[in-house]
Amino acid sequence: MPSITALLSYAAIGLLTSSQLCAASPVGTCPIKVVRDAPSLPTTGSGTQLPAPSTGLALKFVTLGRGVQNYTCASGTPASVGAIAEIFDITAFAKASSDSSDFTGLPAAAAYLAIPGVQQLLDSRMPAGSHATIIGKHYFNSAGVPTFDLSAKSNELISKLVQKAAAPADADIGPAGTGAVPWLKLEDAGGSIGLKEVYRVYTAGGNAPPSCSGQTAAGGISVEYSAMYWFYG
Repeated sequence: MPSITALLSYAAIGLLTSSQLCAASPVGTCPIKVVRDAPSLPTTGSGTQLPAPSTGLALKFVTLGRGVQNYTCASGTPASVGAIAEIFDITAFAKASSDSSDFTGLPAAAAYLAIPGVQQLLDSRMPAGSHATIIGKHYFNSAGVPTFDLSAKSNELISKLVQKAAAPADADIGPAGTGAVPWLKLEDAGGSIGLKEVYRVYTAGGNAPPSCSGQTAAGGISVEYSAMYWFYG
């Protein structure tokens, strides 16, 4: 039977934290805890770059948007009147392999798929045990303000443009063949919940056609697109 002294020693050891035990152990005998950094915001690779996230903000969600960019022909040439898209949460994929081609190529593949196909695509690439759920919508509100309503996460960003950068030359031109919309940084315009900034990156498709040929002045043009949206708060 252990002595009272031994029992007290065991009890004292039980009260020590793992870091305290490691500090008292010989060098090299404790496991190293590896903490994975948050995924790094991508860049276009050349030319004008978007400004970095504001000090004090942290990455909250990495998402895939799939929808349409809308244009009017009221003035005779295509003019943007906003966009609408479903927003899928792919944060787990970003944390696991944000530098893989399977990840960076998601918008280029999704732009050619309807929503059920996008869901299947994402589920086939997400890490084991993860599921890419739709967590909200992107749209322009009645005042023409770009809004990201992530209702499934109780977050919302009512935004304004900070800066844009041309998409890389090799960005996917999209099903309409009109080219990829620019990369953007947007920030809180007031009234947002839980979010401060968002970046639109890895764009595919969505650019306006070169003219309104074949369109009436009252008509509009919707161009299929996909992009990633990285949210900070």
